[in-house]
Amino acid sequence: MDWLDLGDDFARLGVRRTAHEFWANGQRLLRMPFDKVRSSHPYTLQLPQHDSEDLLEEAALGTGLVEIG
Repeated sequence: MDWLDLGDDFARLGVRRTAHEFWANGQRLLRMPFDKVRSSHPYTLQLPQHDSEDLLEEAALGTGLVEIG
């Protein structure tokens, strides 16, 4: 999202997760941390799809190159 200049907006609305855990029957099966990912963003963002769509639609419309009906 950085190349669309939307990274800050997504980060503001999203919940930052630095690891994912998988559980079954009350036991943790796997923990997958992101601190070793070679990225300027070693995490995932969790946010509702409608927030993502709103941000992307606003950016698209802001270019003046598209119409959304």
